[in-house]
Amino acid sequence: MSEQKEKTRFSDKLIDNVIGLFETYLNILKLEIRNGAAATFSILIIVVAGMTMVTFAMMMFSISLAWLLTDLFEINKTLSFFIVGMIYILMLILLIAMRKPLKQRLDMFMDNQIENAEKN
Repeated sequence: MSEQKEKTRFSDKLIDNVIGLFETYLNILKLEIRNGAAATFSILIIVVAGMTMVTFAMMMFSISLAWLLTDLFEINKTLSFFIVGMIYILMLILLIAMRKPLKQRLDMFMDNQIENAEKN
């Protein structure tokens, strides 16, 4: 009878240990997911802040360029702002025309970054 109780206690302990190990693994997994989400959110905040700053810088640059064109060529301010707008439209057309080579380069860059991250 005592041998039966010892087997029962041993199997109960074994089951408790396995359950404890599984719970610990789940807790570690939850922490890793939280850390990954926090890192992703931090990067997102930095990217949004950076894009906002770049947008304001481009606006200031565009206004300055339009006023410079007005002063240099002694033309109407409206025309100089139109010229600056056309420059941006031309850049957009070039970007659309070059999107496939740019995408290929970006894909190669990302693949290299992933490979380097996996090596380290």
